[in-house]
Amino acid sequence: MAAKETLHPRLPLDVLWLEDDPGFAAAGRLLLERGPEESERGHPPFDATVRPAVTLGDALRALEDRVPDVLLVDLNVPDSKGPATLLRLREAAPHVALVVLTAVDDEDASMLAALENADFLCKDELDPRRLWRSITMAMTRTGTRSE
Repeated sequence: MAAKETLHPRLPLDVLWLEDDPGFAAAGRLLLERGPEESERGHPPFDATVRPAVTLGDALRALEDRVPDVLLVDLNVPDSKGPATLLRLREAAPHVALVVLTAVDDEDASMLAALENADFLCKDELDPRRLWRSITMAMTRTGTRSE
């Protein structure tokens, strides 16, 4: 309904997603581009634009081009593994909201994410509500966007 869209405009959200699994990246991109449902209380209405990066090098070049509102990060990509991935991205973009997405529920990775002021999600538990909640929490922590 056009009137409803006018009353509740969706805010643009630039997402840089570092992910080397094409299937997971495609599924996640659909989740993001659909946006959170308006019926889900507590989630701002974002209109996400997703820029993909397959390697850390791709992500670093994309950051030089344009700093996103949020970075979604797989810690293990072809040219970087584990904590080094997160630390390099945090160094390159110290004030960007960051969400770590990993295939395993790794306590060390979740602690590192917390230390780097990032949110943490296990990929096998990913659903729209959790993803948008993590993005919102990360943005709130870094002051990326005021609601």
